[in-house]
Amino acid sequence: MTDPQTGGGGAGTFFDTRQRATIVAAMARIIPSDDRPGAREAGTIEFLDPYLSGLDFIYAKPDGSGFEKLEGKRAEAWKQRIEIIRAKYVAGIKELDRRGRFQLGEGDESSVIAAAVLGGTSLFGGFGSVVGSIVGALMIGLINNGLILMGLEFSQQLIARGVIIILAVMVARSRR
Repeated sequence: MTDPQTGGGGAGTFFDTRQRATIVAAMARIIPSDDRPGAREAGTIEFLDPYLSGLDFIYAKPDGSGFEKLEGKRAEAWKQRIEIIRAKYVAGIKELDRRGRFQLGEGDESSVIAAAVLGGTSLFGGFGSVVGSIVGALMIGLINNGLILMGLEFSQQLIARGVIIILAVMVARSRR
């Protein structure tokens, strides 16, 4: 995330370009455009980004000429509120990035190998069966979902799948 003190690089901004695009896409999924305007058309990012940038964009003046300047206890209270909201957005974007990396197909090779091995295909030569491969793929799918639900980082998931492959190979070798 951008530095909360300096913002995204311009006056009245909190998000950098990539973060801004991520938030725009997330808002568009929450409030999609259909027969009515959605989040993009409503310009929700144009409200949120300055709001998170600091105290300069909290209360609009009634005549529309700008924003009120906050001072004293009122300003301190708003600083605390903004920091809480910023922290939630920082965590949310990190989580979206983490989930996006997984969905882009990183590490699928180890899942395919593990599915084939669990399905009965030997890494030392030989043939497996279609049914065995399907069962192996289902087992790896369940394992992958379990690893995600456990909250493991992507690198930890890769390690767990590697351990599963090693164990499956050891079991297959002991059967010979």
